Amino acid sequence: MPAYLAQLAATTPHMPPGGPVKITFGEMREMDVRGVLVYCSDYRCGHSVALPADRCPDDVRLSDIESRFVCGPAASAAPT
Repeated sequence: MPAYLAQLAATTPHMPPGGPVKITFGEMREMDVRGVLVYCSDYRCGHSVALPADRCPDDVRLSDIESRFVCGPAASAAPT
């Protein structure tokens, strides 16, 4: 392995065993996260919006609502 890749691997945070951990908005707020940057879920779109984290209930995970993150232009361009 090239030295630069070994250094990158050593300094990159690793995922916990079993894959990524999905946390709730309440857990995010406990870590002083007050907002999230949300990108449109349409891979052809580049729109994003800053979403205040305090608007979501404590027990909701970002992954629970991510399918709703499609912006107006991307939704209107979707084939019917």
